[in-house]
Amino acid sequence: MSDQQILTVIFGSVGLFMILISLIIYVFGVAVKKRKCTAETTGKVVDKVQGSDNNLYPVIEYEAGGVIYRRKKNVTAHGSINNGYPIGYELIVLYDPEKPKRCLIGGTKIQTVAASIPAIIGLVFFTVGVVIFLF
Repeated sequence: MSDQQILTVIFGSVGLFMILISLIIYVFGVAVKKRKCTAETTGKVVDKVQGSDNNLYPVIEYEAGGVIYRRKKNVTAHGSINNGYPIGYELIVLYDPEKPKRCLIGGTKIQTVAASIPAIIGLVFFTVGVVIFLF
Protein backbone atom coordinates (compact mmCIF):
# COMPACT_ATOMS: atom_id res chain seq x y z
CA MET A 1 0.00 0.00 0.00
CA SER A 2 1.36 3.40 -0.92
CA ASP A 3 1.57 6.38 1.42
CA GLN A 4 -1.18 8.07 -0.61
CA GLN A 5 -3.54 5.12 -0.12
CA ILE A 6 -2.77 4.94 3.61
CA LEU A 7 -3.50 8.65 4.07
CA THR A 8 -6.70 8.31 2.02
CA VAL A 9 -7.90 5.44 4.21
CA ILE A 10 -6.98 7.26 7.44
CA PHE A 11 -8.59 10.58 6.55
CA GLY A 12 -11.60 8.95 4.92
CA SER A 13 -12.16 6.63 7.90
CA VAL A 14 -11.85 9.42 10.47
CA GLY A 15 -14.24 11.54 8.40
CA LEU A 16 -16.85 8.80 8.12
CA PHE A 17 -16.49 7.98 11.82
CA MET A 18 -17.09 11.62 12.80
CA ILE A 19 -20.12 11.83 10.52
CA LEU A 20 -21.48 8.64 12.11
CA ILE A 21 -20.92 10.05 15.61
CA SER A 22 -22.80 13.20 14.61
CA LEU A 23 -25.74 11.17 13.34
CA ILE A 24 -25.85 9.13 16.55
CA ILE A 25 -25.75 12.30 18.68
CA TYR A 26 -28.52 13.83 16.61
CA VAL A 27 -30.78 10.77 16.48
CA PHE A 28 -30.47 9.74 20.12
CA GLY A 29 -29.74 13.09 21.73
CA VAL A 30 -31.80 15.59 19.77
CA ALA A 31 -34.37 13.88 17.54
CA VAL A 32 -35.85 11.77 20.36
CA LYS A 33 -36.15 14.80 22.60
CA LYS A 34 -37.57 16.92 19.77
CA ARG A 35 -40.24 14.31 19.16
CA LYS A 36 -41.13 13.81 22.82
CA CYS A 37 -40.61 17.29 24.25
CA THR A 38 -43.76 18.92 22.96
CA ALA A 39 -44.82 21.05 25.92
CA GLU A 40 -43.27 24.48 26.38
CA THR A 41 -42.65 26.59 29.45
CA THR A 42 -40.31 29.34 30.55
CA GLY A 43 -37.26 28.54 32.61
CA LYS A 44 -35.10 30.86 34.65
CA VAL A 45 -31.44 30.70 35.60
CA VAL A 46 -31.47 30.44 39.39
CA ASP A 47 -27.94 29.39 40.22
CA LYS A 48 -24.52 28.46 38.85
CA VAL A 49 -22.73 25.27 39.85
CA GLN A 50 -19.13 24.33 39.41
CA GLY A 51 -18.52 21.17 37.43
CA SER A 52 -15.65 18.72 37.80
CA ASP A 53 -13.88 20.69 35.05
CA ASN A 54 -13.97 23.85 37.24
CA ASN A 55 -16.34 25.62 34.82
CA LEU A 56 -19.56 27.22 35.97
CA TYR A 57 -22.82 25.78 34.63
CA PRO A 58 -26.17 27.58 34.82
CA VAL A 59 -28.97 25.84 36.73
CA ILE A 60 -32.36 26.36 35.12
CA GLU A 61 -35.58 26.08 37.08
CA TYR A 62 -38.89 25.47 35.32
CA GLU A 63 -42.41 24.39 36.24
CA ALA A 64 -44.25 21.51 34.61
CA GLY A 65 -47.55 20.11 35.84
CA GLY A 66 -47.35 22.05 39.09
CA VAL A 67 -43.91 20.61 39.94
CA ILE A 68 -40.73 22.68 39.88
CA TYR A 69 -37.69 21.08 38.23
CA ARG A 70 -34.06 22.16 38.29
CA ARG A 71 -31.68 21.16 35.53
CA LYS A 72 -28.05 22.00 34.84
CA LYS A 73 -27.50 23.32 31.32
CA ASN A 74 -24.43 21.90 29.63
CA VAL A 75 -23.21 25.30 28.50
CA THR A 76 -20.32 26.67 30.47
CA ALA A 77 -20.00 30.16 31.81
CA HIS A 78 -16.23 30.67 31.95
CA GLY A 79 -14.76 32.94 34.58
CA SER A 80 -17.07 35.29 36.45
CA ILE A 81 -20.46 34.11 37.67
CA ASN A 82 -22.02 36.80 35.47
CA ASN A 83 -20.65 35.36 32.23
CA GLY A 84 -22.78 33.07 30.08
CA TYR A 85 -26.38 33.06 31.25
CA PRO A 86 -26.75 35.56 34.11
CA ILE A 87 -28.89 34.65 37.12
CA GLY A 88 -32.47 35.67 36.40
CA TYR A 89 -32.12 35.10 32.62
CA GLU A 90 -35.25 33.50 31.14
CA LEU A 91 -35.25 30.99 28.30
CA ILE A 92 -37.59 28.51 26.61
CA VAL A 93 -37.76 24.98 28.01
CA LEU A 94 -39.38 22.24 25.94
CA TYR A 95 -40.28 19.21 28.06
CA ASP A 96 -41.88 15.79 27.72
CA PRO A 97 -45.38 15.96 29.28
CA GLU A 98 -45.07 12.30 30.33
CA LYS A 99 -41.54 12.70 31.78
CA PRO A 100 -41.09 16.40 32.60
CA LYS A 101 -37.46 15.84 33.68
CA ARG A 102 -36.68 15.12 30.00
CA CYS A 103 -36.23 18.55 28.49
CA LEU A 104 -34.55 20.71 25.90
CA ILE A 105 -33.36 23.93 27.47
CA GLY A 106 -33.20 26.89 25.14
CA GLY A 107 -35.11 25.20 22.32
CA THR A 108 -33.75 22.88 19.67
CA LYS A 109 -31.56 25.11 17.51
CA ILE A 110 -28.52 25.00 19.80
CA GLN A 111 -28.73 21.22 20.22
CA THR A 112 -29.04 20.72 16.45
CA VAL A 113 -26.02 22.93 15.80
CA ALA A 114 -24.00 21.14 18.49
CA ALA A 115 -24.88 17.75 17.00
CA SER A 116 -23.74 18.90 13.54
CA ILE A 117 -20.25 20.00 14.63
CA PRO A 118 -18.74 16.48 14.44
CA ALA A 119 -20.33 16.07 10.99
CA ILE A 120 -18.67 19.24 9.74
CA ILE A 121 -15.29 18.10 11.08
CA GLY A 122 -15.87 14.66 9.56
CA LEU A 123 -16.76 16.18 6.21
CA VAL A 124 -13.49 18.12 6.24
CA PHE A 125 -11.49 14.95 6.99
CA PHE A 126 -13.36 12.96 4.36
CA THR A 127 -12.80 15.72 1.77
CA VAL A 128 -9.07 15.77 2.56
CA GLY A 129 -9.01 11.99 2.07
CA VAL A 130 -10.70 12.32 -1.33
CA VAL A 131 -8.33 15.12 -2.39
CA ILE A 132 -5.31 13.01 -1.37
CA PHE A 133 -6.73 10.08 -3.34
CA LEU A 134 -7.31 12.18 -6.49
CA PHE A 135 -3.91 13.91 -6.49
